[in-house]
Amino acid sequence: MLGLCGAVGLIAAAFFLRSFWIGLISLYMVMNCWTGLQHAQILSRLESSPAVPRGRLGEEYTEITDPNVESRVRTRHASKIASLQNLGFQHFAFCLESLPPYSAISKFPFVLLMLGKEVLIFPKPARLGVANILLRHSSPSSIATITALGIKFYSVFLDGTLLVSSCYRSPLVPGPNSRIVKNPDCQTADDAWLAHKQKAAELEAHGLTLRSLSSFANYVEIEKMKLGMVIET
Repeated sequence: MLGLCGAVGLIAAAFFLRSFWIGLISLYMVMNCWTGLQHAQILSRLESSPAVPRGRLGEEYTEITDPNVESRVRTRHASKIASLQNLGFQHFAFCLESLPPYSAISKFPFVLLMLGKEVLIFPKPARLGVANILLRHSSPSSIATITALGIKFYSVFLDGTLLVSSCYRSPLVPGPNSRIVKNPDCQTADDAWLAHKQKAAELEAHGLTLRSLSSFANYVEIEKMKLGMVIET
């Protein structure tokens, strides 16, 4: 509430000073404050609701079945999809990663940065969602995710170990006591996949057994396991 009062005061100052920029900043502050209030109300209503798989920022993961969205994703990431298919990957699923309600407003600067790079979807109420594609390889059992940044590979072992490989730099590293093995970041998808296969074989040689990844629920489980990663300092 204090933030909202301050924003209203800035609006009054903008009118008094006839300043467009102060007015724009104060409007953005009002939107953020209002979003926070709405979000708090929604969270309070959801406290008694069944648990929904959520990520680090409260994001939810759902499988996409809309042909129009699927077509947009294929077009956006056509070259990356082709590179994975050349490595033997096959289509697995389309995924929508949705941030909490009203995130499209509170994170509007990020929306501008992602335009033209990601396939953006805006589920109600005013959520920011990113649609992407998942591909699967059977040997070793792995799921590949594609984003504007690049490609990541995931494999899961029966003991709960998660193997992660990437062709772009990620600030996330395994946290203390986590069962996550992260390969050094590579320059290309081919190099990252080769490193992923080699590390998977090494872990198997030490007695670990790979799990079969055959459903979208397996991918959601991987996203939950990634909560064991922290931002590198």
